[in-house]
Amino acid sequence: MIGKYLRSRLPVILLFILFMIVDLLYLTFMNIDISIIIYPIIICAFTGILFLVIDYLRIRKRVNTLSSVNDFVLAMDIPSSEELTENEYQQMIKRLNDLYRKDMDLHKEKSIEYSDYNNMWVHQIKNPIASMRLELNEIDSEESRRLKGELNRIEHYVDMVLVYSRLNSDTTDFVFEKVKIKDAASSAVKKFKENFISKGLSLDMDVDDTEVLTDRKWLEFILEQYISNALKYTSSGRIRICNDGKKVIVEDSGIGIRPEDISRIWEKGYTGINGRTVGNSSGLGLYLVKKTASRLKVSVGVTPGSQGGSAFYIDLAKKEDIYD
Repeated sequence: MIGKYLRSRLPVILLFILFMIVDLLYLTFMNIDISIIIYPIIICAFTGILFLVIDYLRIRKRVNTLSSVNDFVLAMDIPSSEELTENEYQQMIKRLNDLYRKDMDLHKEKSIEYSDYNNMWVHQIKNPIASMRLELNEIDSEESRRLKGELNRIEHYVDMVLVYSRLNSDTTDFVFEKVKIKDAASSAVKKFKENFISKGLSLDMDVDDTEVLTDRKWLEFILEQYISNALKYTSSGRIRICNDGKKVIVEDSGIGIRPEDISRIWEKGYTGINGRTVGNSSGLGLYLVKKTASRLKVSVGVTPGSQGGSAFYIDLAKKEDIYD
């Protein structure tokens, strides 16, 4: 920093040295004794150095203060300056800060409006879905079961819209309580009963009564997404849901995940080769799972399944440790 400071004051230093040289030459030409000349030169040099030291300490303090400013809020606390150029920069920062605040307020207002519209749309669309389900429940046929399965998928996608809106809001309605893994898994599976029947897939439930401290609604959402993916990419065989302590696993016998896609399946909008092959993948499901797990402070992941497909898991032990 000293080097930068000296370079910034170089014109003043050179001018000061030039004046000293001119004075020295003038007094020399006047045939004044060198012993008389040297004292004022030393005093001037000492005074100049003392000025530079004091000025450097003042500048260093200001630089340290300015270097701690890392956002527009702190920028309003910049100490005032007597230098014209720096004052202009400060005024410019204040103007930018005002524009920034206005843009942020406008963005927040639009986000709230968009979120409110999404929530309204979700609740309104659920009414015709419920009506259609009631109509289909009165008809017992293979076609009605297939339609109820498709209706379940529609409702699941509608719920994803609501989840996406909530996860991107400032607050999320988490309610932590003791939840039996078996109850949460059973509730998640129930929503896809018709899908299992229409696709002719068997379900192997091997879940015990282990309790975890979590939000049941959001845990069920993650399990529903895992089951939905398993149904989407499995054409024959079975889907197995089990737990290893507080680790819940949804395993399928489907097409699996290509090695080159594994590291990216949690990315927003990424569908991978299998997603493009199936043709109805949005690339949002696993992204929402990852984001939900991050909010719940639990881990999620995937491993190759023992049946040739994939085994997605959610490990709830980490959250339990936080609250124990």
